[in-house]
Amino acid sequence: MIPDTPPLSTSLHPAAGPVVVFDFDGTVCLGDGPVLAYAEAACARMPAADARSVRSRFEDWMAGRSSEHHADAYVALAALARPILGDELSEAYLDSRRRLVHDDLGVRPPEGLTALLDELAEAGVRRALLTNSPAVGMDETLVHLGVRGRFDQIVVGAKKPSRMPEHLRVLLGDEPAHHLVSIGDNWRNDVAPAVELGAVGMLITGAWGDSTLPPQALAVQRGHHLSELLPALRRFAADAEAFAPSRDLAR
Repeated sequence: MIPDTPPLSTSLHPAAGPVVVFDFDGTVCLGDGPVLAYAEAACARMPAADARSVRSRFEDWMAGRSSEHHADAYVALAALARPILGDELSEAYLDSRRRLVHDDLGVRPPEGLTALLDELAEAGVRRALLTNSPAVGMDETLVHLGVRGRFDQIVVGAKKPSRMPEHLRVLLGDEPAHHLVSIGDNWRNDVAPAVELGAVGMLITGAWGDSTLPPQALAVQRGHHLSELLPALRRFAADAEAFAPSRDLAR
């Protein structure tokens, strides 16, 4: 564990005030390197013909040439590879995460993230990171991104979306639901559970835009990149109560 930083955990405690919950891949951590390493590890475990087919179809999906709709690149790859690899796909994923211990795989933070995290802390807003990724490689990646000491709680292996409502309720404690913002690039994992709880959902649509979103996702704060959501997050930090009436307004 890195000194003076919260430990990586699998559980949370009440935030005791307004809180912003961040997803990791595609939200705090940008870059295709990790998912490409995942694809490489998966294809290395397949017969050659299967590997060629999966690699080609995954490249088509990443380039926007596929008609298949998936929440993100990890889901897309799993849909292609799991019928071939079964449970072995999990080992391929862990192999890709182990690479992050020694190789940052070209990941980067979104523009404005570190300044935002500092501003939230100054405003008394707690900062939580919830990711389905395992602990393997997480410390090293967060250090590389410059955010390891900028979260108050970090949960790995979060098991979103099934455990997301539980995580959010624990974070809220006795706070009203609208004192929590959950932001991420996966509607089902990161945003829908918050909206259902009455909290504030903010969705990063990334390269895929609004074309694959369910109708209810169009009624939350959203932007192609985190930078487009910074003004809304700053308004929330300044006054969560004043922000509450606009929590369901799209950009």
